[in-house]
Amino acid sequence: MGTADVTVLFLTTRGRPAAEQAWALVRQAFPDVLRVQLARAEQPEAAVRTWEGDWLLSFLCPWVVPPALLQRARKGALNFHPGPPAYAGTGCTNFALYDGVSAYGVTCHHMAPAVDTGPIVAVRHVPIRPGETVASLTARCELHLLALFDEALGWLRDDPPMPAAARDVWGPARTRADLEALARVTPAMDAEEVARRVRALTYPGMPGAYVEVGGVRFEARR
Repeated sequence: MGTADVTVLFLTTRGRPAAEQAWALVRQAFPDVLRVQLARAEQPEAAVRTWEGDWLLSFLCPWVVPPALLQRARKGALNFHPGPPAYAGTGCTNFALYDGVSAYGVTCHHMAPAVDTGPIVAVRHVPIRPGETVASLTARCELHLLALFDEALGWLRDDPPMPAAARDVWGPARTRADLEALARVTPAMDAEEVARRVRALTYPGMPGAYVEVGGVRFEARR
């Protein structure tokens, strides 16, 4: 089967330069691509849920793809996760900075019904620099994720056996509730713990670490 005969569903987010660059790459690789852009909490049109084709590719997409749609991708469904397997689910960059790890990364994996649990195809590791912020690490990782996406398109286009990262295993998938709990600061916390939470939750235009007094939320700003 040539690339002209391959049908692709490309799921991504809105307003991110890396997502636009990924769209340009997938259009070059495959002529028959349906792009679906979704913001957080946004649902796709009903027609998307009944798509059937060869490859489903999810790049920075916030939508949890239902199992029925995954099954209609005849060749497979790949997700490009902006974190290493140890940091699955939501808020992966935030939790990595909170934990103070020295290295981070990005992952390509086969999609499964449960979020970030499918077989891992490839991982690219990214060192965390001194003074790293959520914004700087996010930007650097998106570049690595874009490079991994470009590499993966070559695998799909040439149709060789898909690689497998056998040594890497998924960590527990964090949820929005876990991220909300990380953002909460209490008077009982020492200065170091507060600083770790503020660092891990500071991102332009997004809610940060906060303390609640008398039912009023006071948010940390940098």
